[in-house]
Amino acid sequence: MESQVDNTYHHEDIDTNSKSTEELESIFDIIFSYMEQINRLQMQFHPLIEAAKGSECAEVFSKYSAEADKIYAQLLTKRKRTLNYGITYPPRFIAVSRSSRHTVEVDKNRAVATVYTETEGNGGLDYQFRLVKKDGEWLMNSIKQRYHSSDRTIEYQWQNCYF
Repeated sequence: MESQVDNTYHHEDIDTNSKSTEELESIFDIIFSYMEQINRLQMQFHPLIEAAKGSECAEVFSKYSAEADKIYAQLLTKRKRTLNYGITYPPRFIAVSRSSRHTVEVDKNRAVATVYTETEGNGGLDYQFRLVKKDGEWLMNSIKQRYHSSDRTIEYQWQNCYF
């Protein structure tokens, strides 16, 4: 069952399953922190990779990967995974902000959180994160995305994507 919650930080639909508001906020803090850090990193490195010539590209990309690994080590579960080290412009999560509509379903030590983008024109992407609570700390375990039309009359199936 979903209930409407309206607070100063978010407009969200939450299935609390008796979880505290603080715990739900901590789940979204992790997700939004991840997206903000990746956006900043891509904004920082995009002009560097564009300006790099020849072997400089590998050096810049290596530095980018090392910085991305720090974010991954802090916020993702520890498991073997394929990581996306692509540098995109505009950044991957540019359409997302902390005011974006989002939902969460929590069941014991697992959570599924969805962030919806509202776009004009060609549509956009929604993101769904699966989190696991280990040793009292929420960590992201996987991410999916789906395309939607700008009026949301078309929403495609969720697809796995790389961090």
